[in-house]
Amino acid sequence: MNTIFNVPGRSRGVTIFGIYFLIASSLNLNKLGGEIILIFFNFFVSIVLLILAINILQLKEWARKGIIYYNIFIPLISTILILPFNNVSLMNLPHVSPGEINILIGTMIIAAIVVIYFFNHPKVKEQFK
Repeated sequence: MNTIFNVPGRSRGVTIFGIYFLIASSLNLNKLGGEIILIFFNFFVSIVLLILAINILQLKEWARKGIIYYNIFIPLISTILILPFNNVSLMNLPHVSPGEINILIGTMIIAAIVVIYFFNHPKVKEQFK
């Protein structure tokens, strides 16, 4: 019997990323708060990531493409919202310095590059056909 955790032909890397995205969406849903627009944005992003994670684990091609687009747009939107204004309060991080925010966004961009590279690798793409 195949479940989302037991799919023949799925590599460990895809499984690890799929589970990571499941956990990340759960954690993001857990920290909803702050400005009302950010609550809706975080909720929407969390639900999208949850749907993508479940379907990545099921090796759906549209989910592979979706996670690539997700990792292009979310760091981009975060950078546009945070860096120009150095507005720490947007992310509900009142005790974080602007330098730490820059490190956080840099780490997010590097992680997004790793995910985009991984899901564009020929051996990974092959699993989603």
